[in-house]
Amino acid sequence: MSKLLLYVMFIFASFHLQGQSMFSDEFLNNPGKNAANFEKLFKIIETKRVPKIAQKNSVVLENGYALSKIKNPQDWQKLKAKHIATQIEVVYTKYPKDKEFWLTNYHQLLANRLQALFELDPLLNSKKIKYVVALQTQCETDEEARKMFHGIIIRYRLRTAEELKEIIEDEEEIPEEPGMPSGYSTVKRYIKNCGGMYDSMVYKAIERNKTNWKNIAVVCDWTASNYQYGAQSVVWHMEHLEESPINYFSFFNDGNAKYEDEKKIGETGGIYFADAKKTSKVMSAFNLSQRKGLGGEIPENDAEAILKTIEKYPEITSVAIVCDNSPFRDFELLYQVKIPVHVILQGTEWGINPQYQYGISYWRFATHFKTRLQC
Repeated sequence: MSKLLLYVMFIFASFHLQGQSMFSDEFLNNPGKNAANFEKLFKIIETKRVPKIAQKNSVVLENGYALSKIKNPQDWQKLKAKHIATQIEVVYTKYPKDKEFWLTNYHQLLANRLQALFELDPLLNSKKIKYVVALQTQCETDEEARKMFHGIIIRYRLRTAEELKEIIEDEEEIPEEPGMPSGYSTVKRYIKNCGGMYDSMVYKAIERNKTNWKNIAVVCDWTASNYQYGAQSVVWHMEHLEESPINYFSFFNDGNAKYEDEKKIGETGGIYFADAKKTSKVMSAFNLSQRKGLGGEIPENDAEAILKTIEKYPEITSVAIVCDNSPFRDFELLYQVKIPVHVILQGTEWGINPQYQYGISYWRFATHFKTRLQC
């Protein structure tokens, strides 16, 4: 099979799996008109300086100061057939400090850089990928700013050997594995289609705490960047059904397909519940939450999901939330949480969201990070 045909099959299979693109043509062609909603699709962080040298499992594409053309497209071209992007970081210098005084229009430059990136590889425009804007602050003059790195960092993972075969197979009914509960084979295949358990932090966190946790509900962020992680909690539970401390699951997708101005604090919705012992019900909630969700925005209704789960199952004594490092849409509601919350947090490459840090000290959160701080 030729490399060209193989990559075309990857494109077809990935779009079949991943669904809609993250950035519409309207956003990319009219970024100024859609500036407010455009920025909401990114996590925006500030850091002193971003090194130009690629870290492990990442590639650095250089644009140059105020430019959008990619100078070294071959660096991703030689990787993309065997790797899948998990996070994209667009790097600027924050000079002048106020973007309104930038000589180049900020939103237009961002759109131009994304268009150049998507021309290089259309699969990089996907809701399966997390998008970050990194603003470097260690510059006080135009000369200093020009000397710093400006471009795009792609963080990636290796495709599994069986991934292509499994993605392009017809979605026939999957036979259950002998001795395993209903839905187990489906969720195992789902994880493989998301790239396999290349980062098993959620599975390991639950395994470490299986004897410490009692009468617990697992609340899963069920938006695209967290699918693979939330699914790990379901797999672990199904593999340890008799000893599992998990009594209930809930899956939240931040308001189904509502527009952001329709999402009210505490009433955003898109939360689906299931008795953990009835694994077929867990899979129904698992699938329904994904089908109903639209995703795309960075803030999510974590606090509402925790509170609604406690309201639904008042007999639970604690909650474990499996989530990414995105900001809370409804942080002010967390004071209403009266039982311990264990946070299994992924996506902490740029540091830990201060909302979680504050919650740890005030609301008795126990934390499990994708860093050395795992406990």
